[in-house]
Amino acid sequence: MDARQEKMLALDPRQEKMLDFALRNLFDFGTRAMNVFTWHQIDTLRDLLQYTPQRLLKFRNFGKKSLQRVQEELHREGFGLAVAEPAKDAEEVRARFYTALRFVRYWRFVAETNNIDISDLENN
Repeated sequence: MDARQEKMLALDPRQEKMLDFALRNLFDFGTRAMNVFTWHQIDTLRDLLQYTPQRLLKFRNFGKKSLQRVQEELHREGFGLAVAEPAKDAEEVRARFYTALRFVRYWRFVAETNNIDISDLENN
């Protein structure tokens, strides 16, 4: 990851402070979502940001409307849910890496065979 990408992913000081605050004090997710979070011991924003939408939807009493409301509230403050579950061990990290590498190689091949210039994308 280059310096520009790291800067884009960095949190501002206000957001950094928010990570350890209780969800109840930061957002209005609704009673149903907050009850689910309490039941699953998701107390802080830092805890919540580790979950993917798919994982949240597996919780009982947490549906699409709750998910939509949570995502809207998070987006309003410049946050988002996790994109993928954290890897459990080195073997899983290796498998994910090679899957991503195959994906990139495949799309480079598609771009080359269709004469699509991707040099702009590679530099960003």
